[in-house]
Amino acid sequence: MPGGSEGPLLSTVKRTSDTRRCLEGVHVYREGSEGVESKRLPCGRRECAVCRAQWNRGAFFRVMAGIPDEGWQWVWYVVLTAPGVAGIRTGDEAVEWNRGSGLRLRHFMQEVRRHAARQGERAEYAATPELQARGLVHYNVLLREACVSDPGLFQRWAVAAGFGEVVYAEHARTRFGLVRYIGGYVIKARDHFPPGFRAVRFSGGWALWTEDPRAPSGWIAIPEDEDVRILRRVKRAMTVRDAWASYEMSCRMMFDARAKVRGWA
Repeated sequence: MPGGSEGPLLSTVKRTSDTRRCLEGVHVYREGSEGVESKRLPCGRRECAVCRAQWNRGAFFRVMAGIPDEGWQWVWYVVLTAPGVAGIRTGDEAVEWNRGSGLRLRHFMQEVRRHAARQGERAEYAATPELQARGLVHYNVLLREACVSDPGLFQRWAVAAGFGEVVYAEHARTRFGLVRYIGGYVIKARDHFPPGFRAVRFSGGWALWTEDPRAPSGWIAIPEDEDVRILRRVKRAMTVRDAWASYEMSCRMMFDARAKVRGWA
């Protein structure tokens, strides 16, 4: 098993415990030969200062896990952009469009999968959002087994799903370059979007290989005190709320500033 007999999660803990300690994780314990042993597993969230590097590695390898060793040149790289000035004219409209961008991506993938199903295949995808200079979200999408020969189909499906008419679609040039390129957007998404926003999105069958995801065998989580659990949830809810308010205010200001310079308003 990757990570030795203790499992991949414990090997991760050993790598991170030498520097800083995640205070948002969970305690686990087990009966050992010398009595009760206990450890603390990190939370693994991208907003955690200690777990950011671990989140980066996990997201990067999940993207790479869906790119085949052979046939990678048939993977599509598609960029879905927001509508132009005619569709979004104010900062408030930009915020509303961003809130529904994930649903639009789902509708786009439904069209892709219907097309692939007619060819007897199941399309899989990995997507990372990116915040444009005008404060609008667009998506960088990797598509496998989409069975598309005409890239114009992507534009038709994107517009139908509510994206803009500007759609970039091309095949990968090198496997390593493809992974490195999308990996850069993974790091940008980690830093630019608030907690609760899915910084990396995968379809269920994207990964072609995975490590053993099971928790360490024989370890049991130590239940938190109810008051501590409630306080933790309230604190996190306040943090998420403030982060989202700051993010949407930034999007609104970015759009209004660009509109003033370009004369859109």
